[in-house]
Amino acid sequence: MLTGNCAAWGRTDNINLPFRNDPAVLGSWKSVAYVRSISHFVPGRPPQADLFFRGIVFLPNGKTPASGYSWTRGVVIDANDRTAESYVIKKIGGLEYLFLQWKNGDYILHNRKPEYYVLVRAPDVAKISKMSGDPLNSGRNPIVLSKTDPYSACPYEGPGTLQRGTASEPSLAEGGPPGKRLMMALWEQDYIKRPDDNGAIGYVAASSRDSGRSWTEHAVPYGNCAGHPGDSLGNARVAIGPDGTAYIVGLASDGKSDIHLWLISSSNGGDSWTKARTEVIDPEDHCHSDEPSITANPVRAGWAYAAWTEVCFPGGKPQSDLWMTATSDFGRTWEGPRRIAVGGSDQTNWPIIAVHPDSPSTLSLFFSRCRNYTHSGYSINVATSSDSGLTWAASAVIARGSGNWGPRPSAAIAPDGAVYVAWDKPSASRKILLARLPSKGRRWSKPRVAGRAHNDRPSLAITSKGLIAIFTRMSVEKSLDGGKTFSKPASLGYLSPPNGFAGDYIISAVSDGSHLHAVFECAIAGRNSVCFR
Repeated sequence: MLTGNCAAWGRTDNINLPFRNDPAVLGSWKSVAYVRSISHFVPGRPPQADLFFRGIVFLPNGKTPASGYSWTRGVVIDANDRTAESYVIKKIGGLEYLFLQWKNGDYILHNRKPEYYVLVRAPDVAKISKMSGDPLNSGRNPIVLSKTDPYSACPYEGPGTLQRGTASEPSLAEGGPPGKRLMMALWEQDYIKRPDDNGAIGYVAASSRDSGRSWTEHAVPYGNCAGHPGDSLGNARVAIGPDGTAYIVGLASDGKSDIHLWLISSSNGGDSWTKARTEVIDPEDHCHSDEPSITANPVRAGWAYAAWTEVCFPGGKPQSDLWMTATSDFGRTWEGPRRIAVGGSDQTNWPIIAVHPDSPSTLSLFFSRCRNYTHSGYSINVATSSDSGLTWAASAVIARGSGNWGPRPSAAIAPDGAVYVAWDKPSASRKILLARLPSKGRRWSKPRVAGRAHNDRPSLAITSKGLIAIFTRMSVEKSLDGGKTFSKPASLGYLSPPNGFAGDYIISAVSDGSHLHAVFECAIAGRNSVCFR
């Protein structure tokens, strides 16, 4: 498509092609990208500005409004430059993309391979802009959060090998009142490698009040360097309530047999903290806590819920139950822990609570169940409470499958009230599965493949406009049609940690409404670090 007449002396195509109808191409298409080849296109990026070729309108019977242009099935004919440019329509992430060859002077005069314009239907340009409201695909490099080590001078006298300067198992939360939103990233600092369990010397919380452009680090006052010598910490998670209070739950281990739960909160972005609360279910060490999660009520300020697995060994055989505690006074006090009776005798794992914004007393508890380490199958389950967790209805099965470990679910509630849960399928295929419960619906959808796992727990986030994103350690995959289809995975820039330990919590993602954000493990200067995008 040249604008001059010099093409007459260059390369031309056969443009005497018979008309063949293609109803699928009719309508107005707008250019959103220019790429070297179809395989180079990455969906989810914002429309490119100032593209030379703005778009094309396909009219019936092979006509277009542009002088000298016509079309037949699969080809746009340019009579001005005597070129025949092929096109193909592909459906990606619920949108139709038209890839159109661009035969400019490089093709006509220099015999080079044509490149491609990428177009979408005119009404879908706004959807592309909405999808690109995600800084993960805007071309920005990851921000390294774990730049300093507040525990560098803290001695460690416990068992195991201490690896100074490392950071791992991050968590990310976002919340607070309008105009004063807070984002907090949490990670374990200075990894401790032990024969029987792993952990860290302490935790660091970094807070941001400008959507992640700048961060302030705070040492979390719990662990080896805050009155608990010999303890190693792990599996900590963070949540933020509608008033901006940050809540943290984590595990602490003495390196022997005791693994207990601890909780702490901050009302000022980490500048100060409440006195930590510890929960020891079985002081005789017949049980230990594991796999905690924390959820802040998005409507009721001061309310938060922690859930975890308590693993016991009656008769030497492992058996686990689900437990929870709650606060209604901003984390100053927590209720006595109580067992969640979900029925059944199988191993229950990975509990996570979701709060329904339109009914703040209604909680959904998602968890996986496997058959007491017999490697004979798993299920993804949900139990519901209508009284803020005081009582729970019998659990229901969302999906069943085969595998040799309990999947790790992640859940989120969309703006329309639909509930989504994603999990890693425990099999060699390493797939991410997704199920959906419509708003006010009673039946979960059949699980569909939503991506590929990388031996890690997926993290699910949904924007205020309904963009669904599933994050794994390697990439993010997004959907604009309620999870029916997903874009190709976009890389996050993850590099395997040099010490070989990635942990159970490799990536954590949230939505601040219109944007998506994530913290994840990365390798910087040869050591485990935590990055943000």
